[in-house]
Amino acid sequence: MKFHPFNLRRRYAAYLYRKKVYNAVIQNTEAYIANKPNDIFMLELRARAFTSLRDWEKGLIWYKKVF
Repeated sequence: MKFHPFNLRRRYAAYLYRKKVYNAVIQNTEAYIANKPNDIFMLELRARAFTSLRDWEKGLIWYKKVF
């Protein structure tokens, strides 16, 4: 089975989040969200990365986009 590149990007972003490389998560989700702005999974990962970095204001903005 051939992986779709978007699925691979999503998995890689989730992998980076589990490894606690939050700045890389933010960069990867930014590129992905530019093409697919309504992807809930990536929006939530971005929000969680900001809150993990204790950037509460940006985290709140991204959580509002999720909900």
